[in-house]
Amino acid sequence: MAYLPTIFRNRFLLSLAAMLSIALLTTTQARALELQKLVPWSAGERPALALKDLHGKLRSLDDYSGKVVIVNFWATWCAPCVEEMPSLQALRDRINKQFTKPSLEVVAVNLAESPMKVSQFVKKIGVTFPVLLDRDEDAKDAWNVRFVPATFIVGADGKVRYSYFGEADWASEAMVKRIAAIISGEH
Repeated sequence: MAYLPTIFRNRFLLSLAAMLSIALLTTTQARALELQKLVPWSAGERPALALKDLHGKLRSLDDYSGKVVIVNFWATWCAPCVEEMPSLQALRDRINKQFTKPSLEVVAVNLAESPMKVSQFVKKIGVTFPVLLDRDEDAKDAWNVRFVPATFIVGADGKVRYSYFGEADWASEAMVKRIAAIISGEH
């Protein structure tokens, strides 16, 4: 009689081990796919970006010269945008602790929403990087953004290096290493 429960237990344990292996493999593959979605920029010169921030101050990418800048187009109604926002903050914090001087800035460009709505959202999630307001969606059009989230990595020299369309875990080890390599001049 004790033989049957042992067989079931062994089958259960083998099934559990197989499921865990698949989950681990899937997570690893997802991280690899994230890096594959980081596409080298081939659209020519960097588009203009000069917009007001949440305090009404006009900001442009030139304000961050000498730093790598992640430009992220987003909206509060976009669930993937909202989900990736904390990972952008975590990436910025981690990279800037890793280097002797602040070397990375994240600039979030909100699409056509009211300053009050965006400000409330930013306070709620605790974002400390600059948030710009693209009320007329002119910047969205200039950067050829067709859907959000859309993210662009601008090198310290002011040239766009990569684009990424869709949600990402920006704080993943793979992304942190890639951004650190860009800052170090390896990409």
